[in-house]
Formats: sequence, C-alpha cells, structure tokens
Amino acid sequence: MKRAFDHRFIWFGVCLVGIAGAVAPALLATPDEGTTPQPTAPETSASVQPGSFDRTPDGGVTFSPRYAGPPLDFRDEHPEGGPRVTCVPGSVSESEPNCGLPFDFYNGGCGSPVPHFLNIPCNVPICGTAAWNGTDRDTDWYQITLLSQTHITWTVTAEFRVVIGLICCTGGVPNCNLAQSVNPFAIGLPEQQVSVSVCLGPGTWWFFVAPDFAGLPFACGLEYQAQLVCSSPCPGGACCLPNGSCVQVAGQQACLGQGGVYQGDTTTCGVSTCNPPVNDDCDDAITITCGSTPVADTRNATSELAEPIPTCNNNGGVGSVWYRFAGNGNSVLISSCNAESFSPLAKDSIIAVYQGTSCTGLLQVACSDDADCGTTGRLSRVCFNTSAGQNYYIQVMAWDHASRAPYRLEVTCPCPVTDIGACCLPGGDCQVLAEGTCAITGGIYYGDGTTCSDPLVDCPQLDPPANDECEFAQTIAVPSSTAGYTFFATDDSSAPECGLPITSPGVWYTLVGTGGTLTASTCDVGTDFDTKLHVYCGSCPFDLVCVAANDDGPSQCATASEATWCSEDGRTYYILVTGFQENMGNFVLHVSEGDPCPNPALCSSLCTVSCPPGAVLENEPVCAFGYIDATNGGCSADPPVFPLLACGQSVCAGSGTFLNSSGGQSRDTDWYQFTLTARCDVVWSVEATFLFQTFLLSTNCDNPVIYDADIGAGCQQIDLTATLDPGTYRLFLSPQFFSDVDCTSAQWVGTLTCTPTAENGACCLADHSCTFTTSLYCAELGGTFLGQGVTCEQADCNPPTCPADLDNDGDIDSTDLNILLTDFGCTASCTGDVDNDGDTDSTDLNILLVSFGQNC
Repeated sequence: MKRAFDHRFIWFGVCLVGIAGAVAPALLATPDEGTTPQPTAPETSASVQPGSFDRTPDGGVTFSPRYAGPPLDFRDEHPEGGPRVTCVPGSVSESEPNCGLPFDFYNGGCGSPVPHFLNIPCNVPICGTAAWNGTDRDTDWYQITLLSQTHITWTVTAEFRVVIGLICCTGGVPNCNLAQSVNPFAIGLPEQQVSVSVCLGPGTWWFFVAPDFAGLPFACGLEYQAQLVCSSPCPGGACCLPNGSCVQVAGQQACLGQGGVYQGDTTTCGVSTCNPPVNDDCDDAITITCGSTPVADTRNATSELAEPIPTCNNNGGVGSVWYRFAGNGNSVLISSCNAESFSPLAKDSIIAVYQGTSCTGLLQVACSDDADCGTTGRLSRVCFNTSAGQNYYIQVMAWDHASRAPYRLEVTCPCPVTDIGACCLPGGDCQVLAEGTCAITGGIYYGDGTTCSDPLVDCPQLDPPANDECEFAQTIAVPSSTAGYTFFATDDSSAPECGLPITSPGVWYTLVGTGGTLTASTCDVGTDFDTKLHVYCGSCPFDLVCVAANDDGPSQCATASEATWCSEDGRTYYILVTGFQENMGNFVLHVSEGDPCPNPALCSSLCTVSCPPGAVLENEPVCAFGYIDATNGGCSADPPVFPLLACGQSVCAGSGTFLNSSGGQSRDTDWYQFTLTARCDVVWSVEATFLFQTFLLSTNCDNPVIYDADIGAGCQQIDLTATLDPGTYRLFLSPQFFSDVDCTSAQWVGTLTCTPTAENGACCLADHSCTFTTSLYCAELGGTFLGQGVTCEQADCNPPTCPADLDNDGDIDSTDLNILLTDFGCTASCTGDVDNDGDTDSTDLNILLVSFGQNC
C-alpha cells in the first residue's frame, strides 16, 4: 500500500481478496493501484485516507494512493516538546481510544470495518487527538443532522499538518455509497487555523479531520481543536445542469447534488450563463504574453476527445481551456497559485504546456497538477524554457467537477529562481533548468530552487538504459533475477495502457512462455522506488496485447509490484517496468514459474466472446458518464440487487469503466446469486474481452467469505472452483482496473456448473416429497435421509398404506400387536406409534385392532 493518499475522489467498484473458507479482507485495486488477489490483512480506517476510496462488499472503503509518502523513520511533529493547541474550556472531548489505531470502531466513518461517526452539534468546540506513524493514520469523521438550510464553517487548528473538509456529495443522505470526495477541503500547517465554508440543506452531513501525509509522523496524542459554526441564510448562486439549463440553488453542494456545475455565490442565471468559454477548444486559444493575468474559466468548459491528456493529471482533469504563448527565448512561469483570491471555487487545477506549430501533433513540455500552493495545496505553477519564434499552447483544467472555477493565472518572464532547479543529465552532468526542459532532455529534476551544488543533488553516473525501448528489450530467462534502473529512460505513454496508466519512464524485458503460470516481481530490497509492471504479448512497437498488470503486489512488498499470468508455451512476452506517477529508480526483477496452466490468454487484439444459445441476458444499460447500476450492482448498489442464476445456466453481460457524476473513474460491477439444494462441486467458468477479476463468495455483504477468486486477461478462460454445501452463494465480476475498458464493446460470458457430490442422497420430507441433498441438510429440513447415493427415483417417500404393519411384512398380525404392546406408554416416537403423534397409546391400539388380520 502506498503511504500517501489523495483526498479528492472516492472510487466505487468492488475489490475483494481471500482464500477458501477465509473471511474476505479488502483488496486495493484503484485507478493507480491494481493488485493480484492475495490474502492480506483487513483494511481499516487507520490505514485509509481522506479521499479516493473503493467501495467494498463488506461495507467499508479502501482509499486510493496518490503520492510517495514521507520517510518511515519515526519523528515527532514537535521534537522540542510541548502542546501547541490548547482546548478551550467547555470543549467536547473526542475521547477516542489510542487514536483509532490499528482498528477504528469509534469515529472512522466510511473507512471503519463498520461505519462509525461521532455526532456533534453546531457552535460547540471539539477537542480531538490524532496519530500518523508513516504508514497508517487516524481519520476522524464527524456527523451533524440539519433540519433546515444552514451555512456552515468547519474550522480546525491542529498541532500537526492537517487536512479537513466535507464528505461530498451525499446530498445529506448518510450512505457511504453516495460519498464521492472530500470537497470543499483545506490543508493547514501546525498551529494554523484553517476552515471550509459550505451551504447545506436538511439532512445528515459528514465532516473530516486527519493528518496530512506531507507532515512528519507522530505518535498518538497531538491535539486539534475543531468547531462547526452554523448560521443562516445561505448565499445562493446559479447552477448549470447537465442538460444545459440553469437553475438557482442554495450553494455548491445543492448544485453538485443535481450533477451540476456551480457558477459561484451571488451569480444568477442568464442567457449565456452555461455556455462554454470562447477558448474552449485549442483552435480558439487566446494569446497571452509576459505579465498577463488571464482568467481561465473552466466552469462550463468541455474536453474534446482529440485533446491531449496531461501526463500529470493523476486520473483527473475536466473542462479544458486554451491559451497560446509565443516563445521569446526566456523561461516562462504560468501559475494559478493565487486564483483563490479571485474565486473561492478555485481549489484544484491542472496546467499543461505543449509545443507545436498548430493544435495537431502537440508535444508536452511541462505539466503541473499540485504545486503545494493555495489553501488546498492543489493549485498549479509550471516553469518552462522557450525558443524564440516557437508557439506554445497552454491547457488549463479543473481536476474534477467540484473544482470547476474561474482560475486567474499569472504569467511571469523569466521564471523566478525558485521555479528552476538542478537537472541531472545522462552520464552524470548537472545543469539548472526549468522542469519541463529537463524532462525534454531526458534529465532528472531535483525540484524548484535546487542547485547542482546542493548536497541532496546526487546525479547518477549512468547512461540511458539500453532497453529503454520495446524494440531493444533485454532477453531474460525463466526463472531469473535481473537488476535494472529507469533513470534517464524515456516516456512509454505510447504503449498500450494495460489497465494502469503509464506515467513515468520505463524499461523493457522479454521472455518466452513455458506453458506454466509465470510471475514477474520487483519485490526485493534492491527496489528503491514505487514500481508498476505491464505484461504484453505480440510484437513491438505497435502490436502489443495486454496480458497482465500490477501496481502494488502483496503487502510484504510495500509499493513493489507483482504480476502473474498464464503463459503459452513458446509465446514471446514483454515486461515493461515503470513507476507510479513520475517515480524512477533502481529495481530487481524476479521471474518465477508456477504450476502448468491450461488456459493462457489469447494473444490477439481482436478478442471476442460468444453468447451460447439459451443464455441469460444481463439487460443492463450501457455504462456511461454518471452511470448508477440498479440492475446487478450487488453489495455496491443501494439497495443491493442480485439477479438469480441457476446451475447449468450461462449469462451474457456487458461491462466497462466510466466517469462517475463527479468526474472520478469508476467501473461496472456485476453480481449474481445462486442456490444449491445439494452439496456440489461448483465451477464458475468465465471469459471476457478485457482484464477482469471474478469471485465466488458468500452472501454476507458485511463480512463475505471468498471461496475462490482469480484474475484473467482478454479471451482467457478462468475457472473458479469450490465444493459447497446447500445454501445461497454469489458471483462477482468486474474490470480489474478503473480505466481502458470501453462500455460500448466490453463483453463477458459466464457459465455456472454444479455437480452433486457422493455425500448426497434421497431425503423424504414431511410432505412426502423428495430432495437430493446431504444428511445434515436433510435433518435441517426435518426430513428422513435414505442414505448416500440413493436417488429420489429410487426412493419411496409415499406414506405407508398399512400404518399398523409395524414389522413391514405385508400383514397385520400378532407380531405387530406384540410390538405395540411392548412400546405401550412410550412417549419417544417408538415403533408402536401407529398414528405418528409422538406416543404409543390406546389410539394406536384401536387402529391396529380394527385392521388386525388384513393383508397390505
């Protein structure tokens, strides 16, 4: 797991992991983290972070990582000692045991194994504690219920670097499925008072406090003071809805709740309120010059399919607007760091700079998402070197729909010395350059304001790796261990995405399949950065087919990667080793071989699956922007929904990845439910046209048991198997990752096969019907088990025609009478109980005497 997390998005979908008969823990598999199913420790709110989280069937959430974390050596935030925040008299104490570590059952909110919130009133100060040990942190969720429209300011002062905010966008409904981000949010330094203000309608709302990962780790006990200040009325504003219409609403949250874009407090709906800006397209870019302060209005901007995607976008980016700058031979700084002074909505921007003669064939030269400026730390500043006479195109975006705003930019020439830094060039030379220029020259940038003489600037005495390109992949054996590095490698973003975005330079290896299960892993003490692995078959450079991918492997590997796939004997495979975000470094790549496997992935980009005759059709709408699954969303839906599937049936379904209503990446999750009346060997056989994961699990959404789980590539048959007792069970399938699966074409087919085991036999029930099941389940049904292997066709469950024939010899005679008299007075359902009422009495004797002498 990564040690730093984004607090802007909550990612929905299902990620489970487990072994047969084990309680399912949560498995991180988020837009920047794909994990092969492994038995891992349960995720708790102590180790989740405010922001990106993935909905899981156990009702919890797992948060997606974003940045490499601070050093793990333990340091107190205030080494000189002494508290810095004094709780005012009358404060309500949070009173959380041990700061919620390792398991928060107190106020860990949607991150708790079972969601828990601490109720607080308006205008009453709260005194709380926190902890951040370099890996896990305490996350505190507070809840307030409002009866009317209220303007709230959430104010926090902490002894540590803190992140605070509102859990958006639930609409006041206390349901973790609806939570999508922490927005608005703010980040405060130790002892700095920070606040967010928001207008909220009637309902139940959640507010958040946690240590920020940019702060130093500290033990439980540092304090914070928090308070909700409530007032009315709320300032209102215009809201542009998805259909292009405009309505007046009471604040941003009300607008976001309708899927709209808030235009700002006190704005009103006009004829052109919701129109895109004039520089919405690259071809309509507005010219800017040194000293300009243009306003990049992303509120109603669109994103065209042909537009470039900034490499620093961190899975965000909506509503781009464009500017053009004529190079003058100097460096140029473009910044949105002061945009909040122009608009309080301006919280999170992306700025990318491209070089080109026109809007086609643009080459990115610089990019900035989060420059650690502004109250959120999420505004942008980018410095780049220019060539005289060369055109540069500047793309400005909001990171998500909640951060759409007018961003006032500042254009400064040349860049201040704090916006250029040391750049290590191949071979070990160092120059002071702008970050974008350093990237173009294949260098390693050490940060703004650094110089080549800084002690921390240690230029690797290395040449660019020989296996930088796919065509020059280094051949490795199976098994093998190979040391390598990604320093001075070039961008590989033109390679197929393979489930995970390629955001940093990488190097290539090639091997030949053995017909067995192969595992590539960077899990080694020699790996010193956060890696990603992509595995392909096919040929370089344009005919590669994705086979497997992984960001973070098993928990013992930390942020190293481990990808496993079923190899075809004699097939050539390519392994791309790259880094999370823009990370680079040294690694050791291990390749090992497991058991033979019968179903390797089809090495073809033309993967299709066929729907067998008589199959059950999913009949789910095609997923798209803002899609909510009400067809078979299972434990992820509200309310949960599970279509039924019978043994022997096949199902044909669609799938895909898409943007949710807040602009976050999401995926279609498909659930089915089936019931067994006998103990069966169950096989769930699946093929899909995309990288997928599938699970066979119990019916408990809160704490499911995973009986089998696996991942597969396109057109690779995956069989889940388990021997299950009579009962009800569930099947789950989804894309492995959150991107690169087209909703309009992704298909999968699954077949459920149930073969009764030898333990089953005929069971005669009270209504004289017969079912084929186990002796234990027969007893639970109140039936009579006739023995293993006895079929219902062989069984006679009809009531006897001569109940008084107690010895079943075909007649009623003195032998039967003696049996009854021997049992007379018995109250334990003895043989002499002719009328089966539980005792042997005169009624039974009369029945026998009336029929005495009869032949049956």
